[in-house]
Amino acid sequence: MAKFPNFLIIAVLLSAVKCTDVGACLSENPCVCDIDEYNKIDLTQVAQQLKDDEFLEDFDGAGNSVYFRGCKDGTFNATARKLNVNSTNPVFSGSLMIVNTTYVTFNYTNGTFYNTTAFNGVQVGKSAQIKFTAVEGQKSSHQIVYKSGEKVIARIELLCSAYDKSFIKLINAEGTDPTLTFTSRYACVITHHPGMSTGSVLLLIFFISVVVYLVGGCLILYFIRGARGLEMIPNIDFWRSLPGLMKDGIIFLFSGCSPTSITTPETYDRI
Repeated sequence: MAKFPNFLIIAVLLSAVKCTDVGACLSENPCVCDIDEYNKIDLTQVAQQLKDDEFLEDFDGAGNSVYFRGCKDGTFNATARKLNVNSTNPVFSGSLMIVNTTYVTFNYTNGTFYNTTAFNGVQVGKSAQIKFTAVEGQKSSHQIVYKSGEKVIARIELLCSAYDKSFIKLINAEGTDPTLTFTSRYACVITHHPGMSTGSVLLLIFFISVVVYLVGGCLILYFIRGARGLEMIPNIDFWRSLPGLMKDGIIFLFSGCSPTSITTPETYDRI
């Protein structure tokens, strides 16, 4: 079998790691994705700032409009928004609505002009369909993609902003893959530093306990019992006998846990 040079194998592995790590954002749920151990994107508060039937909106000049409320589904009532829906149920549920309407000429009724609209269709994106991905060709840029099976409903690029107000922008509603941008402080990467691990906490408790035990014990023996020198060490007799106790334990263990293993002088001679 042919052998590849070690440097070639290492180069391939490094390339694979680089290709998989750059821009990766692991979806934890429809609201949160983890970029790495200390960085994440969290859209949870977008919907928390809105009522159940409230959406961020944007329109273009071709009769298309978009309604977005983050990663939580809400109620969209087309009739309440003065859209003439040719449907028995004008109420939709989702976190993204892309609506195509055709504006009709002004109608004059009872002395009043009305601007009516004809409702052609709506694409509904559910929060459960959200996946976080990297924007193709843009390092460190992220987007959320609404997918129904293999079909992409829409792509929304996440743009970080320092302003409190959030905006949704309809870039292109044509075709089967609409593109939008969402500008918000909630679209920014959050850097968080997790607390100490369980092992670190246990070690800290252990060393603090040892210090308290030694210092406290020495002070008590010094002032109450009048101990001096090595006698100030708490339980000095136990610590002096500890090596012998450990020796007895090792003998007991390696002798098959026999209760008579540490009672014969021959056993100590073997050790």
